Amino acid sequence: RQYGLKALELYKYNNDEKAYCLNLLGVVSVRLGDFASGVSYTKQCVDIDMRSGDNDRIALSLSTLAGTYIAADKPKDAEKYIMMGLEYAANGKNTLRQTILLGMASEVNYKMGDYTKALNFAEQAYRLDSVAARWPRAAIRLSQKATALIGMERYAEAEATFEKAFPLLRDANNYHSLAIDYNHLGFMMLKQH
Repeated sequence: RQYGLKALELYKYNNDEKAYCLNLLGVVSVRLGDFASGVSYTKQCVDIDMRSGDNDRIALSLSTLAGTYIAADKPKDAEKYIMMGLEYAANGKNTLRQTILLGMASEVNYKMGDYTKALNFAEQAYRLDSVAARWPRAAIRLSQKATALIGMERYAEAEATFEKAFPLLRDANNYHSLAIDYNHLGFMMLKQH
């Protein structure tokens, strides 16, 4: 953060490099638990990127801002920026950015208790990642889908979805997500006695 702040002082004009520096400061602030500064820096980045007219850059900075609100446990604020980001990602035809935002939308809606929306966003993201053969990401989308299904108490479908995700997560060496999925599956089974 210290070097980022020193660099920020040297920018005289709003440009790509200043936007990048602000984005970085936003991410670093969140990692340090300073959500207010994270929002402030990232909003400044969004303002610069909006003026650029570059759909992909705008989607990226909106994604960072949404992630900041997710980390600050403000899902309603996050949802607003995710939906904006999805429009820009679609206009920029960046399916990777779209799937990231769709995954965030799934998580946010799950957190807000709208499991149907959470499922819908996870399924959209899974389709896009599957078509692009991004299997490590597709596995995460399956995990999000299974979690939403648990929220809807569609346990058999959730279990089948987890079983589909497990080998993909293993192949990707994503043991962190695999462990989370095992926990979700275990708690689901406890609910069913």
